[in-house]
Amino acid sequence: QVIGADKTLFKVNDIMNVDTIYITEGEIDALSLEEVGIQNAVSIPSGGIQPNASSVHKHLEFIENHYNLLNDKEKIVLFLDNDPTGIRTRDEIARRIGKNKCWIVDYPEGCKDANDILTQYGADVLRSVADNVEPYPIDDVKNPIDYKIQYLDVFDNGFPKGSKTGWTAFDDVFQFYSSQLTVVTGYPTHGKTVFIDNLAMRLMIQSDWRFGIFTPEHFPPHTHFQRLASILTGKSFLPGKSNRMTREEAIGALEIINKHVKYIYPEKESDYSIDTILNSANFLVKKYGTNCIIIDPWLYVTKDFDSFNETQFIERALVKLKAFTRSMDVHIIIVVHPRKPDIGASNKYPIPDLYSISGSSNWNNIVDNGIVIYRDDVEQVSKVIIKKVKHSYIGKLGAEARFLFNVGNHRFTPENEYAIVPNNREEYYEVEDVPF
Repeated sequence: QVIGADKTLFKVNDIMNVDTIYITEGEIDALSLEEVGIQNAVSIPSGGIQPNASSVHKHLEFIENHYNLLNDKEKIVLFLDNDPTGIRTRDEIARRIGKNKCWIVDYPEGCKDANDILTQYGADVLRSVADNVEPYPIDDVKNPIDYKIQYLDVFDNGFPKGSKTGWTAFDDVFQFYSSQLTVVTGYPTHGKTVFIDNLAMRLMIQSDWRFGIFTPEHFPPHTHFQRLASILTGKSFLPGKSNRMTREEAIGALEIINKHVKYIYPEKESDYSIDTILNSANFLVKKYGTNCIIIDPWLYVTKDFDSFNETQFIERALVKLKAFTRSMDVHIIIVVHPRKPDIGASNKYPIPDLYSISGSSNWNNIVDNGIVIYRDDVEQVSKVIIKKVKHSYIGKLGAEARFLFNVGNHRFTPENEYAIVPNNREEYYEVEDVPF
């Protein structure tokens, strides 16, 4: 590989005019397959993905660069290494190019790659292994032994760390994993959408996450880019504002955002359906390796109330979204409003929970995780409260992180990272710009 060149598959010219290809983890493995008559074998350019790696995109740039070539293949044999790194790499490639066209290898005892088979057992055995591959497991029945490597990896090393935002106060109570469905709720004007924008920008920079965003409220789209650029740079975007970014900074921010964020804008407003959104999400995962789909707000999703009542529709939609997170190994965030509360004599909004969301108790019952954004006007602080976590390693149920909001750059910053002007919490200033 030439330094700075596009990532490309080793021996890519050997797979131009064939329907079946073999993908290995090392050049010596591709050459080992060629040694037994399998010319249509390539090697990935950047090695495997470590099990605890938070970013995978640099390893898989070759998929985006060869998207049309790989998309046209009928059968792709993932001859990746038989170890936790190889399994992680295999599963991520299958997610990107489609599990339905992928096949996997049954390794002989004591072998972890094609070259091991060749040197330990000989050419005939390697050829037999390559010819007798199995479909990637997507059927409805799973054998526990199929997960032996992942199972023992957790036994030896514990659960892998999730992706972090860089906000210590938040990362201590919640971390992001793939294959999760998260709902975020809070009253209007309490900052749900802007907080999610902050999360996205921080996960983008800290963990190299990529996003697909369905957000019809932000139209024309560049009105949303402006806010993301302010969050990214920590500076104001519009003329006449103090601490305004330069034109070069605005262009640089847009280029970073463009690399990591794609928008889902169906042509017809009447077709803002779950199926339409997921169809676009499927494309984004396969071509760009998108890690997270944001639906904000749920209010704009087309509802099929002719066939179902509201409760039934929400149940079916959430089940479909949750299944998509599993099959495509992505995180989905849905932003949804709670019902209007009865504030009574207190004249203060109570902190909502997932049962407060309009339409169905399934907002609590089906989703994996639930987060509430609540602006406390008495304490003049925004509270981010973890109302549900599917697994204890993901977050701490009932815990909260406290933030202050800067209206100039749209940034949320943990309360303890700000210096506060005594007796006037609205006039705070930053001790130091929060590093992304």
